[in-house]
Amino acid sequence: MDARKKAVFYMVLVVVSVFIVYGCITTTQGPATTLRTTQGFVPKKTYNLGYDQMWDKMMSVLRAQRIMLSQSSKESGIIQTDYIHGWETDIAAISKTTYRYKYQIAFEKINPSQTRVEITCKIEAKEFLKGGSAREAVEQLRPYEDVTHKQQQNAMFFENWLYEQIEKSL
Repeated sequence: MDARKKAVFYMVLVVVSVFIVYGCITTTQGPATTLRTTQGFVPKKTYNLGYDQMWDKMMSVLRAQRIMLSQSSKESGIIQTDYIHGWETDIAAISKTTYRYKYQIAFEKINPSQTRVEITCKIEAKEFLKGGSAREAVEQLRPYEDVTHKQQQNAMFFENWLYEQIEKSL
């Protein structure tokens, strides 16, 4: 093989290796990759349902989606969901980040036949440094950290997804 062919061969080998290694180093998995929204969907947020009807519709949607509640108060117009397992990002032998999210849903009675619904998603993350078993045990004790400000696009996606589930049920 002449020098030019060797150089091209090694260059192709390096490029292919980089793609293979990158694919092995980072992986993302979890429910966030399976939720779908209609492209261009814009939530209404104000619905032509009375307060009680809208509350019942929201509770029905949350049950249908198997989203558990941590607290709810119809009188104050607030529903807080429990945490939902999000996704994981794994960086080879270095670290793994686990994400979770939850919703706060606020209701406002506009008039007897209209209700405004405001959905807010909070995303939290916990990073685990990989290493010996003692290190991993200590990492498990670290609390989750609010990363909504870093994950605004995902938070908006989750909010729009829930709005779309409501609107599909109407």
